[in-house]
Amino acid sequence: MYSRYLTAVASALRLHVRGHLDGRPANVVDECVSTLAALANALETGAVPDQDMIAAWLAAGPVESPGVHRDIADEHCDHVEAIRAGNGIDRPAIRSALEAERVRGQRAMDRMLGLMTLPPAKTDDARSGIDPARVEQFLREASGCPDLLLSDFKPILGGRSRQTAIFRVSHAQGLPSDLVVQRQTPGLDNSFGGTAMEFEVLKALHDAGMRVPRVLHMSSDPAILGACFMIMERASGTPVQSDFWSMPTPGYAEEMARQMAILHAQPTAGLAHVLPRPRVTSGREGWLAEAEMLSTRLLCDSHGPSVTIAAALDWLRNHVDGIGDTETIVHNDFMFHNVLAEDGRITAVLDWEQVALGHPAEDLGYVYPVVAMLGGWDRFIAAYQAGGGRAVSRQEVDFFALRAILRLMVLVFDGRVAFESGGTDEVVIAGAGAGFIQRLHQRLSDVLADILARH
Repeated sequence: MYSRYLTAVASALRLHVRGHLDGRPANVVDECVSTLAALANALETGAVPDQDMIAAWLAAGPVESPGVHRDIADEHCDHVEAIRAGNGIDRPAIRSALEAERVRGQRAMDRMLGLMTLPPAKTDDARSGIDPARVEQFLREASGCPDLLLSDFKPILGGRSRQTAIFRVSHAQGLPSDLVVQRQTPGLDNSFGGTAMEFEVLKALHDAGMRVPRVLHMSSDPAILGACFMIMERASGTPVQSDFWSMPTPGYAEEMARQMAILHAQPTAGLAHVLPRPRVTSGREGWLAEAEMLSTRLLCDSHGPSVTIAAALDWLRNHVDGIGDTETIVHNDFMFHNVLAEDGRITAVLDWEQVALGHPAEDLGYVYPVVAMLGGWDRFIAAYQAGGGRAVSRQEVDFFALRAILRLMVLVFDGRVAFESGGTDEVVIAGAGAGFIQRLHQRLSDVLADILARH
């Protein structure tokens, strides 16, 4: 499986980086691709050997012969020892091994050269991105503007479960000039409540005065862009946090708390017919059942045992009685990287695909680790409650801080399973399944240590 991850990285470098470089940077990228391709070859899987052999193989580094893989390494060792002992190379078994190594080596070299000579994509959306011509045609029909023209189409980072691009339109009466298209990543079962649900929720929240993008069109017809998508007006501003792991720009936490309070104060009745309700009940039994579901999923999809995960799940089970039976609309990814700001003011809260009915502390616990690192949790919770947010206990925040990370791990595992099974070749999904999940585990460890120190 390591081979698949390395191949995805090598392909991404060739497709989306190499074409933008020349001179020494281009040579460096070529050497990186060559190295990754060789490592992918060395780790090409066959029959699964015992764990001691895997450990020895990984510790040794890349093999000299591209035709030797883990599944036949022990057999080749026997043949090498026989030759060294003076048994010659005329025996049928040796000749057969030589030919097998030659044939396998050629196949391996073909894979390596295929990666190393992959023609770079002319644009970043050339392979699996959103087709701007199809977006233009859709908007012409949806808006009734046959002369509409699309320009300045630019794919941007839009999360690991969706693809996003910004663009401009002209000759489009009634449409804003700056727009955004978002579609689910093809090959991933990651629609949560679905694009139609998200579209309706955003319309309602925008009408209620919350700072969210103004949605314009949506479609669940895969014949148009290959997956469900929606188009919205582009909000001004830049992300408060450049990515999930960076430190946020200071000064926005309290305003973010007030936006969260507005969300949690919204009546649920008007959207209850479209919002998912992940648990049968919002009380103790529902949260206990979810903890068991998380435990089952983590045990099933983890690549190895974790004392931290086991301890976090145990803490949830032992503190589920402290969760109040209350229900609000929750974002489920209300973090600084999903908040745009401009001139010292939040302009939009983004990425609503996981919105659902749940406990208000789901959003509070999710953002807690980052706000705590900023040293402003007391101010954050005070601003939240002053803005009309629900009353929550510290134990509820602790519970949902752990639960949020465990739940996110399960969501990342979903993507990792899709990647490892061949459902998608997206390097962003590969990165989540390799590095992102390890960083999540470390955050879980830090949050759990903080909680245990206080209880």
